[in-house]
Amino acid sequence: MIGQGVVAETTQLAGLAGYATAGTIHLIVNNQIGFTTEPHEARSSRYCTETWKAVDGAILRVNAADPDACLVAADEAVAFRQTFQRDAVIDIVCTRRNGHNELDEPRFTQPLQYAAIDATETVRARYSRQLVAEELIHESWPEEIARNARAGLDRAYREANEKMSGRSTPVVTAPGGYDTATYSETGVPIDRLIAVADGIAAPPAGISLDAKMFRLLRQRRDALEGGIFWALAETLAFGSLVQEGMAVRLSGQDAVRGTFSHRHFSLTDTATGARHVPLNHLGNASNGFTALNSPLSEYAVLGFEYGYSLTRPACLTIWEARFGDFANGAQIVIDQFITSGEEKWQQKSDLVVLLPHGLEGQGPEHSSARIERLLPLCADGNIEIAQPSTPANYFHLPRRQALRPDRKSLFALTPKSLLRLPASQSPLADFMPARSFQPVLQSAAGAVRRILLCSGKIAYELVTMQAATLPMIR
Repeated sequence: MIGQGVVAETTQLAGLAGYATAGTIHLIVNNQIGFTTEPHEARSSRYCTETWKAVDGAILRVNAADPDACLVAADEAVAFRQTFQRDAVIDIVCTRRNGHNELDEPRFTQPLQYAAIDATETVRARYSRQLVAEELIHESWPEEIARNARAGLDRAYREANEKMSGRSTPVVTAPGGYDTATYSETGVPIDRLIAVADGIAAPPAGISLDAKMFRLLRQRRDALEGGIFWALAETLAFGSLVQEGMAVRLSGQDAVRGTFSHRHFSLTDTATGARHVPLNHLGNASNGFTALNSPLSEYAVLGFEYGYSLTRPACLTIWEARFGDFANGAQIVIDQFITSGEEKWQQKSDLVVLLPHGLEGQGPEHSSARIERLLPLCADGNIEIAQPSTPANYFHLPRRQALRPDRKSLFALTPKSLLRLPASQSPLADFMPARSFQPVLQSAAGAVRRILLCSGKIAYELVTMQAATLPMIR
């Protein structure tokens, strides 16, 4: 419970819109020892449950040696959760008879405690004797129950191993070696694109908007006729999915407005403070669009979104780091769950992780999304990494992720300076049917002496440099 701190971070989600569960019941198997660490070495608080005081949760402590008391505690926890829609935690105070991995010798480090444990009857033996004495069960039942329970566990273990041995179907590749899902059509008819653009540019009557915001919305609608920037491309992608009945969920620190003040998925009434989400008012928005400003946590929030993607596969679930390197705080979730969950547990996730990336003069901690950490994690095609270089390619990327038949997590390196770079625009035609995500984009034609492979802002810098030096090169 003290551990990495993720429990405390997750507990703070308990009452927040978009994360709350109307109360969660937590069970602590409290064996008094963390590996060989004593309680007084592991925490400053008297109990390991102090976290729930911060959220007014119910804290129940019960002796694990008394199964009847444990049942009463469980009933009380459920009643509290159902009545008050708040967390309840049951601290099951117990001991362990062997070392932390069943092989260690705990008597080396806790001799007094284990002398007491060795002199104590096991819970199973004591409770069985009590039930037989009260004539509630026959004296042969405890062993029979134990055999049946062990047989059930062994059977489940065998079935799990059989399932794990059957690897998921490999991704079918096209002649060029790319995943065939890459070429699925993700373009959208022009009338639907216009409907999304009109929907975000026309706030409902009666809402008072900041003058700059109103002009920004109009400019985005007008951009449909000229060049489409990143923010509008993203809005068109999410809005078109919502039109098609797909749920879209985006969370992250400052994600609703956008870290770089580029997104504005929620409009705030300057007179009342009320918020309006235009994408939730498009036609056929049956599942809806959810955009959340998450707590200032990466570890717990990314873990939550990973779990959300597993339990709601019909939703495009997206987590955005405020800056790409903020994923540092969630690296454990990336390593232990997102990139390895399918191999370990056959759990497929199509979670999207957006990592703003680029050396934009914002300091060493806000520059790199550390793509070099992600690339070695792509073995066996368990995740995909993309750095789209045009707004149109970014438009097709989440639509491809939502519509593809095979579920894979996607890490997308998104831009900073390109959000407003005049050269970084895409024509409307690139968003329409028969268009899709392109793994490779060609920047020039004609006689070619050298080929450079790059992505993101570097491509624009090279094109600019090439144009400036072209006469000399010729």
